[in-house]
Amino acid sequence: MIVGTVQPEPRLRIRHHGELVADIPNQSLTDDAPLYHRPVGVWKSPIPLDPPEEILAQLAADRDYTADLKKLLASANVCSKRWVHEQYDTMVQTNTVIGPGGEAGVMRIKGTGTKGLGTEGLGTRERGLAMALDGNGRWTYLDPRLGAMHAVAECARKVAMTGATPVAATNCLNFGNPEKPEIMAQLSSAIDGIAEACTALGTPITGGNVSLYNETRGEGIYPTPVLGIVGILNDVTKAVPAEFQQAGDAIVLLWPIPSVRNPSQTSMCP
Repeated sequence: MIVGTVQPEPRLRIRHHGELVADIPNQSLTDDAPLYHRPVGVWKSPIPLDPPEEILAQLAADRDYTADLKKLLASANVCSKRWVHEQYDTMVQTNTVIGPGGEAGVMRIKGTGTKGLGTEGLGTRERGLAMALDGNGRWTYLDPRLGAMHAVAECARKVAMTGATPVAATNCLNFGNPEKPEIMAQLSSAIDGIAEACTALGTPITGGNVSLYNETRGEGIYPTPVLGIVGILNDVTKAVPAEFQQAGDAIVLLWPIPSVRNPSQTSMCP
C-alpha cells in the first residue's frame, strides 16, 4: 500500500480522503523547530569504569567454568527469548525471510523483482529489508556517549551480518528527568554519540522519539538509547541466517587471528 510519495520540493503535504489538511515547510519541522535550552551538568557514573582488583583476582582464579557458563546462560538477559516471540505471528504477509532468533529480521519487498541469477539459477531476484534493534543501558550508564555509539555500531553489525547494507537509522531515547542537569548531560552526550556513529556509518537518522521523566522515587532509569537500523539487500535469496544450515558446511574461525604464522605460509596480522 502506497502511503505517500516524495516530491522535489521542500514541503510536507498531508491529505485526508483527498482533502489537503496540512501544508508545512519541511524546515519548520527541522532547523526551525523549537529548541529547549536546559542546563547541562556533568554526569559521572558512581560505579568505577574498571573492575576492582579483587574482582580481577576472582576471574583469574581456577574455577568451574562450566557452572559459570550455565549460570550465565540462565540469565534473563542472555537466555533464549523464544518464549516471547512465539506468542505472536512473525510472518508479515508471507514476506518474512529471516524471523526471530537471527541477528536481524529480513523481509522481502514484493514487486521489486528483477531478472537475474539468484541462488537457484536464473530467475527473479527480489530486494529485501533487514532490520535490527539494539541498546545497552548499563554501558550508557557508565559512559553515555560511548554506550550510545556502541548501540549504533552493534545494531549496524546485526544488519550487515544478514548480507544487507545499513542505510538508515531511527531511535527511542529513554532517560530520566531532563530537568536535572546531570540527566540532561546523559541525554546530550548520548545524542552526540549517536550522531557521531551514524555519521561514520552513513546511516542518517530518519526519525525517532523520546521517553523522558522515567523515574521511581526520584531515581532515574539507566540511560537507554535504543537504536533501530534498516539495511537493503539487493537479492533477498542471499540473506544469511544465524544458524548452521546443513551437515558438512565449513565453519570459519575469524578470531583469534595469529600475528605470526609458519614462514612457509603467508603472514597474517590482526
